[in-house]
Amino acid sequence: MFSQSKENEKKFRIMPVGLRMIKTAMAVFICLIIYILRGEKGIPFYSAIAAIFCMETYIENSKTNAKSRTFGTFNGAFWGCIVLVMNTYILKDIPIMWKYLFISISVIPVIYTAVLLKKHEVSFFSGVVFLSITVNHLSDSNPYLFVLNRVLDTLIGVGVSIIVNRISLPRRNNNNILFVSGLDDTLLNDKGELVPYSRVELNRMIERGANFTIATERTIASLMDFVKEVPLKLPVIAFNGAVLYDVEKKEFLRKKILDKEVVKSIQDLLREEKICCFTTVLLQETLMIYYEEFYQQAEEKVYNKLRTSPYRNFIKGSTGSDGECFHIMCICKQEHITKIHQRIKDLPIAEHIRIVQSSSKDNPGYTYLNIYHEDAAKENMLAELKVLTGLEKMVTFGTIPGQYDILIQDSNQNTVVKRMKELYEPFIWKKKEEGNM
Repeated sequence: MFSQSKENEKKFRIMPVGLRMIKTAMAVFICLIIYILRGEKGIPFYSAIAAIFCMETYIENSKTNAKSRTFGTFNGAFWGCIVLVMNTYILKDIPIMWKYLFISISVIPVIYTAVLLKKHEVSFFSGVVFLSITVNHLSDSNPYLFVLNRVLDTLIGVGVSIIVNRISLPRRNNNNILFVSGLDDTLLNDKGELVPYSRVELNRMIERGANFTIATERTIASLMDFVKEVPLKLPVIAFNGAVLYDVEKKEFLRKKILDKEVVKSIQDLLREEKICCFTTVLLQETLMIYYEEFYQQAEEKVYNKLRTSPYRNFIKGSTGSDGECFHIMCICKQEHITKIHQRIKDLPIAEHIRIVQSSSKDNPGYTYLNIYHEDAAKENMLAELKVLTGLEKMVTFGTIPGQYDILIQDSNQNTVVKRMKELYEPFIWKKKEEGNM
């Protein structure tokens, strides 16, 4: 009963008013004040609409929208003026039906101009501006005054929006700190998603120069969905510290490779135990996952789930002599995993490997057994990352007590980003030691 009430509380929780909403309201108010200062000339509706349209979460997006809005306004106004001139000097005395036909046909060059100049996204808005001029003001005594005010009001709204979007309290950016976070139960929620606040703020800080990356037990392929939402500029630590991967260049900078004899010994043992293992091999900068026969339904289930990813390449068969292996994984019931774990520890090669167990969320009662090089550890790869970046200060976020600088214990996935924001961009009136660790 208690857990159900907590779920309902989460479901119906009222979201706080965001900064973008507040800035949008400010921009609209400023547009209306400018209208008053202009002696109530023009139409403030259009400047307010332009301000709302251009107000985006990221400043770069605001600039893009501003350019689109400006081009669309000028394009629509240009063709609108042509129609007004023709109506004044050529089409003045023809029936209204023919005028409307001419206006309708004139929509074609309006849209075609946008397409011709490769501004497809503004063709709709250009048409709106054009029609607001020609349909609503064709019979005005001075329609050109409306065109002038229409353009001017839009430019006012665009300018106000960009200026307001840049307004922020004065902060100091600590670009000398390396921020490293885990993913599961740290940044991502129980559905494996990044919550909107964290996505927006994380992207904004990275855009401003924050040194942020991820250290996780996940594979490169399972990181890609996160990277799509947050384009990381620094290399990521994956496979529990077995690799350091440059996402931008798609290049493995560091890797802890298992010896071929070690791989063979483990594969032979798992075949003997009738367990299918998934062996990750790097071959010519491409990750290949080798597997053999399935002995359990859980193995096939894992394969069917993972093979749909475009970032994974499965090959049925034995690993060849080429390529570098840095991860071996298998899945079976916990009691069987315990037995296999002990058998591997009894092998002569045991001192050259690191074994990590993890419960399967998709297969209750089953456990994953992951095998890496003995030196594959997040802390080891973090030390190498510090050397690569030249950053001495580092702040880590995680859920295991005693292993991270900042322990994430609550279920709020915004905690990491909120704490990072406090450390990365403290207010300038705060002492430096308050913003650094």
